[in-house]
Amino acid sequence: MSIFTQIRTQPPLQLSALILRIGLGLLFLIGGTSKLGQLLDPAREAAIVEAYTGTAGYINQFFIDYLFSSGLLTPWFFLTTLSTFEFLSGVALILGLFVRPLSLIYAFLLWTFVIALPVITTPGVEVSVKTFTS
Repeated sequence: MSIFTQIRTQPPLQLSALILRIGLGLLFLIGGTSKLGQLLDPAREAAIVEAYTGTAGYINQFFIDYLFSSGLLTPWFFLTTLSTFEFLSGVALILGLFVRPLSLIYAFLLWTFVIALPVITTPGVEVSVKTFTS
């Protein structure tokens, strides 16, 4: 029996989960590849680190002070590690490996993003810390 016959005979819920898992895996694979390509290119690494750690970057000042104050961890190493994890988790999702543990890790990350990033939805309200979402 071919792989395509096996896919067509799956129940609709399992087929939907397969399509979503592969799609999300491709998203992580492409995103990780793009970021790693920039971080590992000496001509572009400073720009992406600035995009993440600058005043309007993705990482707010509290986390920058907390993560990088000891000098053991640099923004470049932190971003390279995260991008490598994103790339490898994309490969794992496409292959169907570690799906549940990766789901828990990404669910935790999404909730930390909800808490850490202020989003303005009320007209006329100003946030004291500007981020890319405000």
